[in-house]
Amino acid sequence: MQKQSIGDVADVILDKAEKAKLPYIEIGDVDVLTKRYVIKDKPAVDGALKANKYCVLISKVRPTRGAVSIVQDDCYVSNAFVVLKARQAVIPDFLFYSTAYDINFFSYLGRLEKGTSYPSCRANDILSYKISVPSRIDQERIVQVLDQADALRQKRKQSLQLLDEFLRATFLMMFGDPMFDSRWPMVNFGEVIEILTDYHANGSYEILRDHVRLLSKKDYALMVRTTDLENNEFVKDVNYITKEAYEFLEKSKVFGGEIIINKIGSAGNVYLMPNLNRPVSLGMNAFLLRFKHEANSIFIYYLLLSSYGERIIKQKIKGAVTKTIRKDAVRSLKIPLPPLDLQEKFAYTVEKINDARQKMQQSMVEMDNQFNALTQKYFS
Repeated sequence: MQKQSIGDVADVILDKAEKAKLPYIEIGDVDVLTKRYVIKDKPAVDGALKANKYCVLISKVRPTRGAVSIVQDDCYVSNAFVVLKARQAVIPDFLFYSTAYDINFFSYLGRLEKGTSYPSCRANDILSYKISVPSRIDQERIVQVLDQADALRQKRKQSLQLLDEFLRATFLMMFGDPMFDSRWPMVNFGEVIEILTDYHANGSYEILRDHVRLLSKKDYALMVRTTDLENNEFVKDVNYITKEAYEFLEKSKVFGGEIIINKIGSAGNVYLMPNLNRPVSLGMNAFLLRFKHEANSIFIYYLLLSSYGERIIKQKIKGAVTKTIRKDAVRSLKIPLPPLDLQEKFAYTVEKINDARQKMQQSMVEMDNQFNALTQKYFS
């Protein structure tokens, strides 16, 4: 199959955009997994470029991240992109797929990038890369296959999003909006909290420093951080501690089902701790909450994620630069408390939905693997 450099099959668009034009796309607006961009309500900045429908965008900054997309409507984009318009020899979607999913392309750019904080490559580096250019009939066939495979992935992703929307709607249907619905008694959060603890409940900084050493390799217990919860990732880049340290941190052992709240930085962010079937200890800068019999932790979690929950937590956060929330502020939150049987009915629904979500996520992984296998077949 004939190979041609990108510069031989596409033109670089350098038309400047007028300042403050909309819509405007920056590198961070491109999802590096789906290759789709999100339009945000922000105007174009100085130096922005015009990009017409079907132009391909390739990031010059941190190029190995894979911020590549294809424009669906005329817009304005950051000049950190190389904006390409396909010539007659290639179909725009084929040019997009040829670059967006070619791991060799990103390895090539990684060898050429310069700088540490914001590594970047030159436009000419991108234009010099050679891609396979089959006949237009074969290009159309390849694009059709990949479009269909990608559409299936996106539908499954949308289905997962609909599950989240269904749970939010179910919560409102069962309990109403706490900001407007007063059918349930209001209580101080502290009245239903059995345990509110953190890492430092185990001792002073000096004592903890002498007894706890974080390990980079797997040891007895995992020390979970809110970043692990945010990413739902408990395998890669996690911290471990010894059995002795785990036993010393008696007051911050984690068993699953607890609510964890950030207490500094992204203060007030709320997480529901999964059961990891292994010894787990709470990391620094977070609170761990367990509840009395009259409160179900799953109900509490979705309550705190609701617009009402976000509002009352935000009111308790202090600090302009470094935002923090204190234990007494958490205890003083005013929450509605429906009957326990209704809370548990909602929790049962959540568990059933999560079972379906797990099956759909596994299916999503299989679809991703099949899609990646196709792209490797065509472009690597």
